[in-house]
Amino acid sequence: MNEQDAVRIIDAYATVLKSPEGRRVIRDIIDMTGVFTEAFTGSAQTYYNLGAASIGRKIMEMVCMADPEQYMRLNIEAYRRSAETKKGR
Repeated sequence: MNEQDAVRIIDAYATVLKSPEGRRVIRDIIDMTGVFTEAFTGSAQTYYNLGAASIGRKIMEMVCMADPEQYMRLNIEAYRRSAETKKGR
């Protein structure tokens, strides 16, 4: 990827992160990668889990490059949703 393409991708992330819906989708994708869960299973599944988590870390890196404050914001919003869900149980 050349520098111009890299800048466009970062700008696209910044655009997505401006809306609550965009931040929610990004956080959902990060969560799907299992980056915050244990990767080791004792089987070949571990390799898949590690690969998925690597993608999640790359997405987190891109979000931080685009707008570090929005990265913090999407995590706070995810925490609040989680707390509301637990409260509703």
